[in-house]
Amino acid sequence: MHSFQSPRARSLLTAALLTAPFLVSAVEPVKEDTKKGPLPVAKSKRSSKVDFEKELLPILRRNCLSCHNSQKGEDGVNLETPQTIAKGGDTGKIVQPKKAESSSLFRLAAHMGKPSMPPSGNKAGAKNLNPDELALLKLWIDQGATGEVKGGGPIVWQPLPEGLNPIYAVALTDDGQFAAAGRANQIHLFHVPTASTIGRLTDPALLADKTYARPGVAHRDMTYALAFSPDGNTLASGSYREVKLWQRPVNVQKQTLPGAAEFLATSPDGKWLAAASGNDIKLWSLPALTPGKTLSGHTSPVKSLSFATNSARLVSGADKTARVWSFADGSLFAEVTATNDIVSVAMLPDGKRIATAHGDKNILTWKLPEAAGGKAEPGPVIAGTGPITLLAALPPAQLLATGPDGVVRVLTADNGSAVRTLAHGSPVAALAVSPDGKTLASLGTT
Repeated sequence: MHSFQSPRARSLLTAALLTAPFLVSAVEPVKEDTKKGPLPVAKSKRSSKVDFEKELLPILRRNCLSCHNSQKGEDGVNLETPQTIAKGGDTGKIVQPKKAESSSLFRLAAHMGKPSMPPSGNKAGAKNLNPDELALLKLWIDQGATGEVKGGGPIVWQPLPEGLNPIYAVALTDDGQFAAAGRANQIHLFHVPTASTIGRLTDPALLADKTYARPGVAHRDMTYALAFSPDGNTLASGSYREVKLWQRPVNVQKQTLPGAAEFLATSPDGKWLAAASGNDIKLWSLPALTPGKTLSGHTSPVKSLSFATNSARLVSGADKTARVWSFADGSLFAEVTATNDIVSVAMLPDGKRIATAHGDKNILTWKLPEAAGGKAEPGPVIAGTGPITLLAALPPAQLLATGPDGVVRVLTADNGSAVRTLAHGSPVAALAVSPDGKTLASLGTT
């Protein structure tokens, strides 16, 4: 696993991804009164019983428990409960019930013996007990050193303060494709090759208990550690007393399109899905898949669909006919008729022309009319080097063409001159282009 981790007092960043200023402060040793001899102890006239949990335990938490607890019991001493105090330490009992003056716990805290506690110059921020605190400790021991710790009830977590966004951990997948960064209690995901943000991880449990109202929160406390599995499909994140595993979803079905569809196309603006089934084309609004208009008019099954780059029009091909539809009202804008069956159509990037492929080496272009109902005029014929069965527009001014030879050709949309060729390695069955024209995908038959 590739991981980069940092404890609370430092932050580690990957400069290629994120940069942020951090302040690192050193902990100054506590300066205690260096006066020698016993500390003053207040005189107590109290007769009521001391509540260990409510009165004494908070004092011990501030000044003693950092070194004497169940996880780190220096000299074998644990001061968390009356029961653990009664067990004593490596050198024996530290409390003699009803005999505070003979109990080492009180004597060392009052600096009546060696070593005095807490130690001078300690880095835990522990301070000498004041006269009233020493009086309370003495009284508790003289009363028998009893009591119990029931706990303060369930922990009620609070949201982190706004504006608190330190980065303590980053991680990178082995293939260098994805990165994760822990910012405060969030985990941000990035696609490295495109330097783009994927999103933030959300633990639904944090929304269910209403600690946070909006998605994007991974932990209650800071994210201190991150690590990807070797295959990059699992991310481990560490926070206060917890580690979470996040699984990258594979083949997740988000929605089901009602009915059958032989061909699909999405508008570049991401608002519409066109589904061809038989002779008709059904439109669906995205992302809710709300049914829209049905485009009818072809007399044989539709074989190809293509949106204009501005998402205003849709072209469809069936038998020897290509139809251009206006998206605003679903009306027929223009129609062209070829001499051979159409196997693929594309709306050229300028939105004023369409291209049709017919399974041979030629690509026909057609100039669309200025207004609906006008006549489409034949344009230049683009001659290829092999049979063309698939077309796709490539913004801002190019056309993709491919076929059984497994070569994807990038052509200029104006005159069809070759720009470059991409070898897929097998016959290409489908082409897809991102709306910005920066990414294309080809699907082979093998």
